[in-house]
Amino acid sequence: MSKCISMGNGIVLDVPDYIDYLAQDADTRVIGMYLEGLRDPRRFFRSLREATSKKKQVLVWKVGQTEDSARATEAHTGTSFLSETLWNTLLIRCGAIPIESQEEMIDTVKALTHMPPATGYKVGLYAGTGGHSTDMANVFSKSGFKVLPLTERSYAELRSFYNMIGGNYVNPIPQAPPEHLERIVKILSQDENVDLVAIEVPGSRLASDAKLFDDRIRIFKEAQAASPKPVAAIVYNAYPRLTPTQEEAIDQRFAQEGIPAFSSFLRGARAMRNVVDYYTLEGYL
Repeated sequence: MSKCISMGNGIVLDVPDYIDYLAQDADTRVIGMYLEGLRDPRRFFRSLREATSKKKQVLVWKVGQTEDSARATEAHTGTSFLSETLWNTLLIRCGAIPIESQEEMIDTVKALTHMPPATGYKVGLYAGTGGHSTDMANVFSKSGFKVLPLTERSYAELRSFYNMIGGNYVNPIPQAPPEHLERIVKILSQDENVDLVAIEVPGSRLASDAKLFDDRIRIFKEAQAASPKPVAAIVYNAYPRLTPTQEEAIDQRFAQEGIPAFSSFLRGARAMRNVVDYYTLEGYL
């Protein structure tokens, strides 16, 4: 994080002043902001459009987007109500990304930083268990992704080594033996019906087995090097539960290696969807 600004009520400097500054700051690639409202909407959107035209990625988290919550923001900072539909439309027209929480901001910044440009919504998934595979497919599908069958070529390769009793070859691919993960990641990242890949990994095992963690990092990095498609990790926090210190260490290790990693299916799906939306829209602006 190169800059962090808390502006209070913005009496001397307002939001557009900070956007204008960060838009020309060489140390800033992504601008994230939390807003309750605007004093000068016209100037705000003008500054926003200027920042995105300079290829700065801008994330905007605004509260007070319902009539009930707007009463709270009006009481706090004196800002008036603007409908969520109109607000998001204006943001997107300016090339910015609307988000809805601090976690979504962190995850989307992480995805923008570590994922290559992605313009397709077809996702290839690997889940650690059969039950997780249905949950994973449901979350990514409801988040706007297409969880399509793989190509016959991919299924033929899977059948050549993956013959677990009770296993299957649908997308998501569930519960393969650990020694098969490398081949599965390669198959998904090179399948013609897949635009981006999400792989579930067990957080408790990463925390307790440094050798396993190193091997999983290797698999992700080799997949990144062999294919232009984004490959992300979903770190499942099963029993025994990870401590906050362990979670932070795992997150930092993935970040240092340039691998996007998320702590749940939902957080990963939302962040990856924001990135695909951004790059898809960017081509039309």
